Amino acid sequence: YFSIFYKGVREWYREDNDYFLEGDRPDRHGLLQNSVVLELAVDSVLKDRESGMLRGFFTNATFEYAPNAFFNSYLGDADFRKYYAQFKFFIQMHEFAPESKFACVYFGNSSMADYVEGSEIPIYARHHIGSLNVYSGLGGLIRGYESYRFDSGLKLANRSEIRLLMKKIPIESMFRGSAFLRF
Repeated sequence: YFSIFYKGVREWYREDNDYFLEGDRPDRHGLLQNSVVLELAVDSVLKDRESGMLRGFFTNATFEYAPNAFFNSYLGDADFRKYYAQFKFFIQMHEFAPESKFACVYFGNSSMADYVEGSEIPIYARHHIGSLNVYSGLGGLIRGYESYRFDSGLKLANRSEIRLLMKKIPIESMFRGSAFLRF
C-alpha cells in the first residue's frame, strides 16, 4: 500500500531542563512541527489465532518532509528530510504435537535504517526512529536500551528473536473442580 499522512508534533520542555535550554538546538524552547509523510509498504504477515505464531514478512519505506515553509519556525525551528526503511520476517522452525503444552517455535528478524538531514533538525527528529510508528530511540526497539538514549542522524539496528510459544490454556480448565465457579 501507499499512503500520505500529515504529521504534527508539539514538544514543550520544562524550564528547569538545562539539557534542552543550553546550546544552539533549533527546538531548545519547544517545537511546533508540521510535516508530510509518504509511506510505501508491503505486509504479508499472518498470525495464527490459536498459537500466536507469526509467519511472512513486512517491509516499508517512509519519507518525511518538514520544510520551514510549513510554518515550522513559529515555535522552534524545523527544516529537515527523514528517510526510514524497515524489513521484518518470521519463519516457523518447529510445530509441536497436539498433546504438547507448547504450540511452536519460530524465528523473527527485524532490520531498520533511519537517516535525517537538513538545516534545522530538532532533537525530536534525531532521537526518534521512524516517521509514523516511532520508537523513542533504541528503547522499545532493542531490549536493554532505554528510551531517548540514542541521538544520531543515522541509525541502523537489527533485532533477531527465537520464540517458544505455549498453547492457550482455557479459563474453565484452570478452575475445574474449584468452589470458585460453583454458585
